[in-house]
Order: sequence, then C-alpha cells, then structure tokens
Amino acid sequence: QCEAGRALRSNSDAATCDVCAPGQYSLRGSTQCAACPPGQYQDAAESSACKPSLAGHYVAEWGSNQAGSTCPAGRYAAAGGAECAACPFDTYRSITGAASASDCTVCPAGESSSPGSVACAECQAGRWADGATGKCVNCPAGRAVAATGKSSAEDCIVCEIGHWSHE
Repeated sequence: QCEAGRALRSNSDAATCDVCAPGQYSLRGSTQCAACPPGQYQDAAESSACKPSLAGHYVAEWGSNQAGSTCPAGRYAAAGGAECAACPFDTYRSITGAASASDCTVCPAGESSSPGSVACAECQAGRWADGATGKCVNCPAGRAVAATGKSSAEDCIVCEIGHWSHE
C-alpha cells in the first residue's frame, strides 16, 4: 500500500509506489495520482491534498502547479476560485487582484458602469444615472436635462413652452 502523495505503479509486477507530481495528489492507498481540480493547485510533489487558489487569483485548468493567475481589473475571485467574477453594475475596479465584490468601488453620483468595468462614465445630457441598475436612463417624455452627470430623474425638468422631448 502506498503512502499519501504516492500511487501504485500500474505497469509493474512489484509493489512500487511512484511520487505524485506537482499539480497532482493522492490519499494513502491510492492506485493513481489525481489532478487538482479547477480552483486548486499543488506546487509540491508527493502531496496528499491540493491548495485553494489565492484570493484575487483563479486557477481555471485541471492539474495546475501554479497558485493561479491574477484577476484582471474589473473582476474579482475569492480563494479557491476557478474564474473571476465581474464587478457588479454601478461599480468598478481599476486595479488587478480583487478578492471580493466589496473590493469594487461604487460609482460616484451621476456616473454609471456595466458589470466588469474598470471605470465609471458620466451620463450624457438628457440622461441620469439609475443607481439600482447602474445604467444611464433617458429623462421621461416632455422633460430634459442639459447638463451631464445627473443622478436622479428629479434632475430632469419640464421642457419650456415651444420645446419638446420625445424620450
């Protein structure tokens, strides 16, 4: 019977145990080494378990011997992540390596962003930033706003006599 981190050599008549390579592991008595699953890695040979990827990093492939790739700006991953998630609507992350959604920064009033953004954008004239959806929204019909960067439907004013807004 082989110790943890080793597996029985399959092409041998004798009971020979081979060392599991980095990126693999085995429990005591295993007949083969297993690849570390996505979200985990093992950088040492002869291991009985895999390690979770580091926070702010991800391991997408099976059998990794690396601690993971850094999440790009606009994305995050907790320890043990197999992929990076996008920062939510109305938030952004301009630097790499975020570990959770709370590392994403909320857009300032009058600005919005889509998921996975690295910056917020100011809403154009005639639109306002809806904090609930993270989107710039048109002013209601018959109302308008001339300035950029507005953060409320209340910023949209009734059109003057002789003017109109179709939105």
